[in-house]
Amino acid sequence: MSNEYATLIEESGSMRDLAEIALCMLRQQSAYGNLPLAQVCGPIFTGGFNNLTKNLDLFQYTISLLEKRGVAVFDQTVFQDAIIRITKYDPQDTSYKTVILKDFFRDIFCSGYIKIGYFIPTWKTS
Repeated sequence: MSNEYATLIEESGSMRDLAEIALCMLRQQSAYGNLPLAQVCGPIFTGGFNNLTKNLDLFQYTISLLEKRGVAVFDQTVFQDAIIRITKYDPQDTSYKTVILKDFFRDIFCSGYIKIGYFIPTWKTS
């Protein structure tokens, strides 16, 4: 990820801002390769190990494994610090923040850039 994107993510103020940045990244990633883009799906904030750090570790491990196998993966974990900040994440609150799905992931999936979803084993708990 470029420093420009990192700065934009860090300075973002809403989930919609993050979605716009993600769409720019997806556009760029799809333009530079001829592989279909994939995304790892599963629990990050809720479900899974019921632990944000462990869930993110599993995401990053899965992304790394897929990339080693030649899969072009959109890494949404680069947005997690901003999502935590914007949603005012509280580990004691186990409710799902629908704004993440509605204002961030919906735009990503509706864009058509993501062609393949790789679901980690605990995805049903998210």
